[in-house]
Amino acid sequence: MKKIIAFMLAMIMILSFSVGSGNKSDAGDYVLGAVKEGKNETDVNGYKAPVMNYTAEDGGRMELAKVNTSRKEKSKKRKSKKRKSKTGKNKKKAVTNSDINNSGNKSETFTFQSLPESLDELKELPEATLDTPFKTAALTLCALCAYSKDEEVGKEMLNWLKGPQPLSNAELQFLKERITGRTHVPFSYFAGAKPDNDYTPDEPFTLTISDNPYSYQNQNYAVMHLKSGGADSPRQIKLRKKGNQWFLWEQFVLVDIRAPKSDDPWQ
Repeated sequence: MKKIIAFMLAMIMILSFSVGSGNKSDAGDYVLGAVKEGKNETDVNGYKAPVMNYTAEDGGRMELAKVNTSRKEKSKKRKSKKRKSKTGKNKKKAVTNSDINNSGNKSETFTFQSLPESLDELKELPEATLDTPFKTAALTLCALCAYSKDEEVGKEMLNWLKGPQPLSNAELQFLKERITGRTHVPFSYFAGAKPDNDYTPDEPFTLTISDNPYSYQNQNYAVMHLKSGGADSPRQIKLRKKGNQWFLWEQFVLVDIRAPKSDDPWQ
């Protein structure tokens, strides 16, 4: 009899503990208090609180949502960095262009009492040191003027100015084609030469060579600019450095200019 009473008391205590502490379902749902009328809310001492139904499946969905959110955030950060990077490049480019536009060109003026008529005379000029691209560019114009009068003399001068790499057959052919019938073109770069006077320079012969912020973009190369009295935009001579000297690499000064007055049928 005592055993039966003890067993009943134990069952009553277990049931009381189960009701007071809440229920845990097989799906892992934890209900705070007793569930009433199948609704997701409990009534503990008159206080109603929502039931927190949390399952293993819900946990998986939450973890997946976290991963997706993390991926989206990383993607946004990457896109933001790219936008900042592009903006930075544009700003840098704008600054560079602004600096170039605001930079003044360096110019050097050379004066010759007479133009050289032989290679020896060319070598005697102070500019023959070829230690700056300005000097080599100035002597290139002198050599082209000599070429317009005597092809062989001009060729000797230009080959000397070319340094370790003489004129190629293609360059020689180009010179012949560009100067034949246009002997006034190389003289048009000297002060006073213009179409109205058939490009006759003032004496002494004065020549101005300029550079700009783009002139030295490539290492050991320089691009000099010269203004012709028969063109609106400057022409270029490209030099290449070897050791402490600058040599003729390419020239773009034999392009067409306005016709001299004597060759213009409308004058």
